[in-house]
Amino acid sequence: MNVIGKLENGVISCNPKRFNYSSNVSNINSSLAVFWGNRPLDNPNNVHVNIYRCWDLHDSCERCLSLDEKYGCGWCERSNNCETSQQCGPDVVWYHGSHKCIDPVIECVSSVSTDNHDYPNSYPKGTPAGGANIVVVGKRLDHAKTPRLYVLYNGTRYSNTCEVQSSNLMKCKTPTIKATIGNTTIPQHVEYGFDMNPFPGFQNMSKQLNNSFLLYNDPIYYNFFDEIKIYSGHDDDYLTINGKYLNLVFDERDVQVRIGIGVCNVSSISNTQLTCKPPVKQPPNRLNDNQKGTTELPNVTVIVANTLMFYVGKMNYSQPEPQGKGDSVFKTALCASIFICISVAILISYVCCTSTEKAKKVQKNLQRQMDILEVRVAAEYKKEFAEL
Repeated sequence: MNVIGKLENGVISCNPKRFNYSSNVSNINSSLAVFWGNRPLDNPNNVHVNIYRCWDLHDSCERCLSLDEKYGCGWCERSNNCETSQQCGPDVVWYHGSHKCIDPVIECVSSVSTDNHDYPNSYPKGTPAGGANIVVVGKRLDHAKTPRLYVLYNGTRYSNTCEVQSSNLMKCKTPTIKATIGNTTIPQHVEYGFDMNPFPGFQNMSKQLNNSFLLYNDPIYYNFFDEIKIYSGHDDDYLTINGKYLNLVFDERDVQVRIGIGVCNVSSISNTQLTCKPPVKQPPNRLNDNQKGTTELPNVTVIVANTLMFYVGKMNYSQPEPQGKGDSVFKTALCASIFICISVAILISYVCCTSTEKAKKVQKNLQRQMDILEVRVAAEYKKEFAEL
């Protein structure tokens, strides 16, 4: 790369030039040669050019400010990176030199699941399988690099990564923990905290915020009683899957139910039951089942927080059988017989309770109706048997 320069008062200065390199290193040394016309000047002290990137020299505020002032690096609050003032831009907070980095502040750590229990959402919650959502609210959270949530259980530290959403919001997933809870819905209270590199003041947040991490049992989903669940496909019909500890930590947003390649939309979860709405038509068990012409019933699988999976059985969509002609004949005859019996009973009762003259008139009227009904029933029988 050639750069035009000029000599003033015995000092050679070069025109501004942007340097760049593709190597994944913080800085590189480049050789330097100065030409006077076509003749290179001597370089007895082997002077060279050091090309660097501030954000590769250090990735935290405190370490960035500890760099030698010759680099001109500082901490840019807007980009949350180690940069020069020109890279950070005007009217932006840029810490450098004697400035001190301001620590993040954690104000609240909570679970985001629906809570129907004795503990409020201000308590972070999880299960041994991990994967539960935790929300962290505070200030300057983006000053920390690669923050992690940790849980201390029986002297062992388990951790998982967090994702900074903004300077005020951070989301974490609970870690997988080797723990035995026992057959109970009561949680164990354990210590938790955060690794907020390079800030050390976020250990044992249980003590600082006066709220323990609540460790509950993993949810358990039971298999269908007969292995195959019959589903009618009616609009008002839902699939119910039984289990235990289902909503102690996780809610509808954390759970997926798959029927083959289809999805059963989860509508509600209680402690012992999950309810979901299956697809309108029976889905194939695998993507290429339709092409193969297979009649395999689709598997029903429950997935919790992408850390737990339960196969609970198969689903069989059943259609109501069409009514046979014999059933129609039988029902017609049955209705006619019931009507005749009721008519006879009314006639007898009326004859016993009224005068002979009136009784004869009523009797004739009822007899006429019964004769008409008998004719209709006979015609219906003839029609139905002809169609059989």
